[in-house]
Amino acid sequence: MNKAKYDNYYIAFLDLLGFKEIVKNKECSEILGILKEVKKRYNFENVTDENNPFPLVPDDKINYRIMSDSICIYIRDDIKYALPVLIILCTHFQERMLKFDTPILVRGAIFRGELYAENEIFFGKGLSETYLLEENIAQFPRIIIPMNIIDDFSGTPDEKNWFNSYLVQDFDAFYVTKYIEHFCTSKANETAVKKLNDYIKYMLSTKYEKSIREKYLYLRSIFNNFYREE
Repeated sequence: MNKAKYDNYYIAFLDLLGFKEIVKNKECSEILGILKEVKKRYNFENVTDENNPFPLVPDDKINYRIMSDSICIYIRDDIKYALPVLIILCTHFQERMLKFDTPILVRGAIFRGELYAENEIFFGKGLSETYLLEENIAQFPRIIIPMNIIDDFSGTPDEKNWFNSYLVQDFDAFYVTKYIEHFCTSKANETAVKKLNDYIKYMLSTKYEKSIREKYLYLRSIFNNFYREE
């Protein structure tokens, strides 16, 4: 019997905010449709950065676990371009979740660490640390990435510069995906952007719990940089 061992992965742990309300108010088929959005094949034809230097990572190298309102996407770190591909997947997933009639916000974290994954067995220090970042630090509808994860990426200058089109450093020095910018600046999203603006206003007008308001105030602070009502 071969000795079990950990492998190193880039891991994204994502939480769909407000998912319990979605379960209460939507049919099973609708919820299944939302979760299947995670596993739609990404392709770079939809990436706004025309100078994107990264080739596709084969689908069978991208792993998914969906656990109710939590989603884990993980790619072995020895696969070339695993990190940028994971960032692209997460960014486009965040954008897609905003397009539903009732926008779905995503909070998460990306980390690099040890993981054992085989069939239904799934554990490791890397998974635990990614989950704790999402649960305790991310706080707002954003996906955070520690500075060293990006700084340690070994690539050409052009490849490293590419990160600027998908990431920005937030107020607490974590990198975060620029999903709001991508969402608001795409002409294909004009109607969805207006709906999101109306939804943010509605939530801030009707919800008084501090934790909920903090999430939508954070979202509004970024959203207003890219959207102005006529």
